[in-house]
Amino acid sequence: MTELRVLDLCSGLGGASQAFVDAGDTVLRVDNSERCADVPHTQIADVRFFDPPGEWDVVLAGPPCEQLSDAPEAYNGSWKANGSAPVDLSVHRACFAIAELYPRATFILENVRGAQRWLGPPVCHRGSRYLWGRFHGPLPVIVTHPKYLSWGNDPDGYWVRSRWPYSLSLAARAEALREQPSR
Repeated sequence: MTELRVLDLCSGLGGASQAFVDAGDTVLRVDNSERCADVPHTQIADVRFFDPPGEWDVVLAGPPCEQLSDAPEAYNGSWKANGSAPVDLSVHRACFAIAELYPRATFILENVRGAQRWLGPPVCHRGSRYLWGRFHGPLPVIVTHPKYLSWGNDPDGYWVRSRWPYSLSLAARAEALREQPSR
């Protein structure tokens, strides 16, 4: 059985890489929030200044999307991506730059529909999940896995809402395994 080496950037609660962890793959999660310090396999670091150790077969990224969201609750409804506030894409750019260090790695960056204005057309999207990167997509339809619906205890539910659905993590792993023989 193939063991994958997975770098999960802006990992939050680790939803993107959870299927990889469950399969016994080597996973390094990177997030800048101290709130994620207790999430297994997580290193607290800012991806904009992160120097990834080693080689990676898979690079996953879920950079912050509040500034790019069309949702009225983004930043408490004070403005949207099409508003007048400046948009900071430095974390997104860092994720793309890190992925470029591993040109043979499967790379999947997840964000919101509004990110298309800055990132261009996605490879595919499933529900509210828009996916960019180096993979053959489209990935299977997302079905929320009940095992991970309640992980996180943030009163406003942000951490739970922003977590990648487990089925998307499974699809990302299946895609990485499909690509493995060609490497």
